[in-house]
Amino acid sequence: NFSKIISKYSKKIKAVFHFAEFSRIYQSFKKTSECFDANIKGTHEVVNFCLINKIKIIYSATSASLGKKGEDQNLSPYAFTKSTNMNLIMNLNEWFGLSYEIIYFYNVYGPKQIMSSNMVAVIGIFEDCYKKNLPLPIVLPGTQTRKFTHVKDTVNVCYIAWKNDKNAHYSIASKNSYSINKVASLFSDKKIFIPERIGERFKSVIVKKIRNKKINNYVGKIELKTYIASIKNK
Repeated sequence: NFSKIISKYSKKIKAVFHFAEFSRIYQSFKKTSECFDANIKGTHEVVNFCLINKIKIIYSATSASLGKKGEDQNLSPYAFTKSTNMNLIMNLNEWFGLSYEIIYFYNVYGPKQIMSSNMVAVIGIFEDCYKKNLPLPIVLPGTQTRKFTHVKDTVNVCYIAWKNDKNAHYSIASKNSYSINKVASLFSDKKIFIPERIGERFKSVIVKKIRNKKINNYVGKIELKTYIASIKNK
């Protein structure tokens, strides 16, 4: 019902930043219908509203669908739905002139992140456990690596994409990759290992092109080590 709620404002809207989707790999296996409802049905409503009203959509895509030459998009319901939406937006641009900017997020963390729900990400989990003096749960094997990107760096590139106004693709990632085990060690020596999960990627990758469209790759300025140190020094 997105268009019904917001239709009276349509002539005043220049762009829609669409960041409202189901956003966890593991949970997408446990709540697949909810994932598809939000990411396919819900996003179609938002995209269609933008298309009909000639409004630019700025879409938060995911690094989870970029690895192994695009094959990682089939690892989970989450990655599949996000990749489907990215392709939908690109196709609507080619077919009907939909205006867009697409930004690929890499494991966003930072102040006010979710800390205690099923949708919490790994940095939020570790931070919460650290503050409660609990062991940090590491999904086996623990050697899988990720690029963790501060929310301020992520928002900055979303703003850049909006200002550029080029129907282009962007990624924002940190310079360094960390294994999950290493991240846990930055917080605490208290660890427990939990079983390997379906849909798990081995590493985050930086890609230069998607469907022959250049991806403008940006590197974040804020390091994960700095953030964790600030938490531990409070």
